[in-house]
Amino acid sequence: MALITAPVLLVLAEKDILFPPDVLGVPVGELELALFALSGDKALHVVPDAGHSFMLHTNAPETNAVIVDWLSERIPACQASGLPLFD
Repeated sequence: MALITAPVLLVLAEKDILFPPDVLGVPVGELELALFALSGDKALHVVPDAGHSFMLHTNAPETNAVIVDWLSERIPACQASGLPLFD
């Protein structure tokens, strides 16, 4: 992960017991973002009131909107770079 230079959106769930965003006051999500040291564009979104399968929770539409907004802000820049968006 240390060599990744692409934008990174880390999505975690507030009540995820497998990959919690916070453990005893330690902001695990922020520590995970630090692993992407070469990315100049990093963001963390914690899905409220959701567990590990946050895409199946009732607030999934709001989470999807966050992801779509994040991507929408970056796709024009990706297209301008000339690099392929998808293989």
